[in-house]
Amino acid sequence: MLKNHYDIIIIGAGAGGLNADLKGVELGKQVLLVEKYNQVKSAHGQVVSQVRL
Repeated sequence: MLKNHYDIIIIGAGAGGLNADLKGVELGKQVLLVEKYNQVKSAHGQVVSQVRL
């Protein structure tokens, strides 16, 4: 279930988006990371995470 309030909203789960997400969580922020694909791949093309909606 989605919350109604986020401190940070990140569009894109590329290298920058994932790093921003981790930093936000480290700082205790509520973070929403939005990615258009259901797989997140590393820079080398390996599937890091897969989500089914």
